[in-house]
Amino acid sequence: MTGRQIADNLSRNGLQWVKGHFLLREKKGGRAKYCALGQKLHEAGVSDEVLDNLGDTIWIYPDMEGCVFVDIPAYEEFCSGRKFSKSLDELVSLNDDCVSKEAVIEELRSREWAKETFDIEGYRKAVLKAQADLEKARKKFKTKQRRK
Repeated sequence: MTGRQIADNLSRNGLQWVKGHFLLREKKGGRAKYCALGQKLHEAGVSDEVLDNLGDTIWIYPDMEGCVFVDIPAYEEFCSGRKFSKSLDELVSLNDDCVSKEAVIEELRSREWAKETFDIEGYRKAVLKAQADLEKARKKFKTKQRRK
């Protein structure tokens, strides 16, 4: 996805923006705010729980018989290279250097960023797979507990 495509999407989506966090809720039940990458993941169906745990491990302790964990991929793993000119780390840094959503949009539309490419699709797929693994693990343990 190019910088211009990300900017166009951000200008249309109506989500509130934040810097320094993928997801921020100022108070319980309050409206969520997302960074540029967080907004793209949220739109793709990534849950707030997973957004809060990007790059971390979510542990499930169903009972004393054991536990299961699911690693949520870190955006730093999706670097620039042959196929993509910029890493997701650079997108997050750009987001955090700006003072508003409008500034992020303006920067991504600038000559410097408009044609740069980011592996948002690859990261989205990896995060959604981890989310599916998490849901599957939880479902498995709920079924196991019912059988007891």
